Amino acid sequence: MMPEIRQRKINNIIYDKAILSGCDARQAHIISSRVTDENVQINSFIRPDLSNLYSPLLLKDVNKGATRIAQAVINNEVIVLATDWDSDGTSSSVLGMDVMRNTFHVPEDKISVLIGDRKRDAFGLSDAAVDRILEMNERPSLVITADMGSGDAHRIALLAKQGIDVIVTDHHEISSLEELKHAAYALINPQQPGCEYPDKAISGAVVFFLVLSHVREILIEKKVLPEGTPTLGNVMDYLVLSTIADCMSLTSLMNRAIVLYGLHLINQQNSRPCWNAFKREYNKSILDASDIGFYLSPLVNSSSRLTHAMNSYHFLNAKTDREAEQSLKALILSNNERKLIENKMKDVAILDAQRQVDAGCSAIVCY
Repeated sequence: MMPEIRQRKINNIIYDKAILSGCDARQAHIISSRVTDENVQINSFIRPDLSNLYSPLLLKDVNKGATRIAQAVINNEVIVLATDWDSDGTSSSVLGMDVMRNTFHVPEDKISVLIGDRKRDAFGLSDAAVDRILEMNERPSLVITADMGSGDAHRIALLAKQGIDVIVTDHHEISSLEELKHAAYALINPQQPGCEYPDKAISGAVVFFLVLSHVREILIEKKVLPEGTPTLGNVMDYLVLSTIADCMSLTSLMNRAIVLYGLHLINQQNSRPCWNAFKREYNKSILDASDIGFYLSPLVNSSSRLTHAMNSYHFLNAKTDREAEQSLKALILSNNERKLIENKMKDVAILDAQRQVDAGCSAIVCY
């Protein structure tokens, strides 16, 4: 069956609203051919702000998980942040460490990051990761996952048997739900049944950010943090990378609000060394979503493919311009090597495919 191309219909009411909101004719045409709700607030739709973020309290189990994290902070327990190795996971680890150390004032020796090795470990909270946790000199009492854990019920159960609570924060589909709920201290994932969080298309780092935002509220309520403790808005620049690199939907007002605000932070004069180093390297005065998606994200992901994701962590977490520049150069080298390997693989695959075509094969398989 041949595909049929149909022209979208224009909603004249929405078109007029868009024009009155300052859109030009082309922008109004695009909006009015895609938005169907005539009650839409056009300004909020095209210029979403942080008021478009839904409350963390709508996440199922968030109060249970956040209260346990607050307890660990108050009791000076040893905490491990276990995250995936991609841009979303690495953003989660840097964001989490920033909040734990600088906002919650967790001592350096009480918090550590564990990022898996893509080349050696399985996806998620792998057997190797569990072994490393159990072999730590000072064994943690709490493990918090970010951007993973929803498919790791068996390994989480192993940690639970050793007296280690595991809080899963994630956004992936869940396997073995009942086993996972039984094994984990708390499961915070908008994909789980019964979770009323309105936006299911958020990154793993955003889920973790929401959990930590509620932890802050609990610590203020318990008078561990003062009333005037700043919100966690200062770490939302990391959420831009996680949202764009993980291809989260930008039809979501929440995701667009995160990206807009995060880019605002990235483009401030006093932004982090990692963003400034990236701008200098690519001769950019201002970064936009395309720069994050097509230039920065491949660099951050390349380290886990060829070396280790901790190299990306060190770049994003750099405290000085020199640190950031050195880490960025290492990422560029990894990414260039990745490109060479991919081009060689492509050339081999094309030759193999051509041989199969010449041989009259009815299907082509390259591996």
